[in-house]
Amino acid sequence: IYDINPGWSPEVKKQFWSELAMRHQIPFETVHRNRDGRIFPVDITCNYFEFDGKAYSLAICRDVSERKLMEQERLANLHYFESMDMVNIAIQGSTHIEEIINRTLETVLQVFDCDRAWLCYPCDPDVTTWRSVMEKTRPEYPGALAQGLVIPMDSEVVRVYKTVLSTNEPVKFGPGSNHALPGQVSEKFKVQSQISMAIYPKVDKPYMLGMHQCSYPREWTKEETRLFKEIGRRLADGLTSLLSYRNLQDSETRYRRIIDTANEGIWMLGEDALTTFVNARMADMLGYSCEVMLGRPVTNFMFEEDIADHIEKIGHRRQLQAEHYESRFRCSDGQTLWAMVSTVPIIEDDRGFHGSFAMLTDITQRKVAEEELLRHKNRLEETVQERTAELMLARDAADAANKAKSVFLANMSHELRTPLNAILGFSGILRRDPKVTENQRENLDIINRSGEHLLTLINNVLEMAKIEAGRVQLEEAPFDLGAMLRDVMNMMEARAAEKNLQLQIDQSSEFPRYIIGDEARLRQVLINLVGNALKFTQKGGVTIRLSTKNNTISHLLIEVEDSGPGIAQEDQQRIFEPFVQLGYLADHKGTGLGLNITRQFVQLMNGHIIVESSQGKGSLFRVDLPLKQAKETDIRELHGLSEREVMGVMPGQPEYRILIVEDQLENQLLLANLMESIGFHYMIADNGKQAVELFQSWKPHLIWMDRLMPVMDGMNATKIIRGLPGGKDVKIVAVTASAFMEQRAEILDAGMDELIRKPYHTYEIYQCLSRQLGVKFVYAEISSPELDIMVLAPEMFSALPKDLCQDLKNAVKSLESERIALIIQEIEKYDKKLAKVLTQLNDNFDYPAIL
Repeated sequence: IYDINPGWSPEVKKQFWSELAMRHQIPFETVHRNRDGRIFPVDITCNYFEFDGKAYSLAICRDVSERKLMEQERLANLHYFESMDMVNIAIQGSTHIEEIINRTLETVLQVFDCDRAWLCYPCDPDVTTWRSVMEKTRPEYPGALAQGLVIPMDSEVVRVYKTVLSTNEPVKFGPGSNHALPGQVSEKFKVQSQISMAIYPKVDKPYMLGMHQCSYPREWTKEETRLFKEIGRRLADGLTSLLSYRNLQDSETRYRRIIDTANEGIWMLGEDALTTFVNARMADMLGYSCEVMLGRPVTNFMFEEDIADHIEKIGHRRQLQAEHYESRFRCSDGQTLWAMVSTVPIIEDDRGFHGSFAMLTDITQRKVAEEELLRHKNRLEETVQERTAELMLARDAADAANKAKSVFLANMSHELRTPLNAILGFSGILRRDPKVTENQRENLDIINRSGEHLLTLINNVLEMAKIEAGRVQLEEAPFDLGAMLRDVMNMMEARAAEKNLQLQIDQSSEFPRYIIGDEARLRQVLINLVGNALKFTQKGGVTIRLSTKNNTISHLLIEVEDSGPGIAQEDQQRIFEPFVQLGYLADHKGTGLGLNITRQFVQLMNGHIIVESSQGKGSLFRVDLPLKQAKETDIRELHGLSEREVMGVMPGQPEYRILIVEDQLENQLLLANLMESIGFHYMIADNGKQAVELFQSWKPHLIWMDRLMPVMDGMNATKIIRGLPGGKDVKIVAVTASAFMEQRAEILDAGMDELIRKPYHTYEIYQCLSRQLGVKFVYAEISSPELDIMVLAPEMFSALPKDLCQDLKNAVKSLESERIALIIQEIEKYDKKLAKVLTQLNDNFDYPAIL
């Protein structure tokens, strides 16, 4: 007995045996220890009997471990359900959040027999302080709320918050757990054990529910933990319901306040289109009370002629359509209310269409104003119609004048450029003839340059109309400023010689030779300024100065100064106006366009021009232009493209057939000569009709197509050819004397592949053939000294006297062009090749290269 029953001692045995002898049978419960040392409950019945004069006890033992366990579980479940019933009663017994929390914490304190139950909000480790929003405590253990404390958030409390938020289960702190109590809190509030958990209402931030045991170090059991978790879940559900209800009440209060104070009328209808709600503003707008309007259809407040439209719109709402429209209503006094109506269907998920909601804005005053405006409008329309008829007559007259002007400009362009095409073309052909002498070649060059100049003048005059319309654009490219200046000087020297005037150039040694800009327009500026200076100067001469602004390569300064009669102060701005000739200027021939075009071109290039003059002392015109430098290689490349002479086509290429469509004999002959010189077969058509016939019979590879011709023009001929068999394969290039590039799009839209403008250069024709047909040409070697790069080496001056070299250097530094020329003549006696190089550099104003 002593081995299996740890509580059985000799004294207990003696007392038990005496009582058994008296009662003969004793049932009782106790515990036994098995062989492994485990203690388990047993149910024993002991019976007393005697045999042979000796007393014996017969004990029947039953293991009741399973029964005891079932009993414990039954009691635990009974306690769980009784506790949850108490919690449910606490939560459901009120609609006030504070009262529910207070009752729940009271129940927790009672059920768990703990010393403190509390709720913190929010459960947020990022806040700076924490406090209990509600707590229940034993009198001897007051908490933070009872003491009125707001406690700073330290690292230990942050650890507790983060641990609780990291799981959905209750977390134990203190004895029997894996988490230590927060030191400051446990000391301040005498906490020996803690259990807490985060609860999450669906409409708010998380809370923390917790219990403290302060009287002894308590280990929370599994059953206690399960019950605590369920209480927290139930409290979260209760808070969700109450918070949602409170939010709904707040929302309803806000919306009711908005509706009651809105400036717009609000009108709601049910499925049956009867009024279910109107706000005070809506009733006031119609002059009724809200009660009178309820239950009535909208048609009771409308005019008879508007009812059908309203019924149709109600049908739109049943189709779940929203609308925004103007409508009118009949007020209680019979007056008309105009309203802007914004209406939407009311939709319920389970029932679909449930009615209509509308907001109405009173626009009666606006409609009255609109009707008044309409009356004024009708009166104005009558007046406008009368004025319009008068303006249409004036417009037609202006259109006719503009059309006549456009036709005149187009005809003048064609009539002037067409003969120039022959002049420039045939002069170029003659220049390449090996039988032409050097003197004849120079004369042909003069013809060619004069023709180019005349073409430039024609283009600039024709562009005057474009300038007025703001349709002119710059055509910038690299060019040789020195060469351009030399051309202008050569052109003007004859004029100066005729009047026995000196024409001088004063150029800075830092002045750039190669720049990027619109060469044609800058050339025209120089020609106009120098030409005017020579025209009005009778004695002395004209000086051209070229420099850069503040010695930096950013602005080009051009000055043209003369010793003429000068310009009065009051006339110095008017001379830039078109068709104006003032004082002594009126005695000279001219159109009065030169200075106006000059100023327009300068402004187009983002520069400005001024004049300084006084009567009897001459005039100075100064032009300031932005400057962009170019490389010499860019200029040489451009020259290479334009000056290389075509000698023929490379062997092994097809025998091309070229059709020339041109009504002017001289232009026919020019193109025919160019085609024949490279061995191409060609035929000529005088108009578009002949071109169509020859295309069908001869099938050319490329057609040079003039735009303006009798019988049929080039545009219509091209469209017809493109529609014929093989018409889409032939290359058609427009050759036109029009000066207006705006026609380019029209020409290309007609089906032509490219556009060449008359007068054209020979190289343009050959380059076009290369682009369109892939023709490969044989070119002559470039031998013109103007294109050679002249490089001076120090040893080239070794044969010259030192004094002569020094004189040359001084003359170049002082920019004395005539003196430089005289010294070069002296140098020629010693070295003709060196003199030739120096002459070319001097002509090109390339003074830095000489230095």
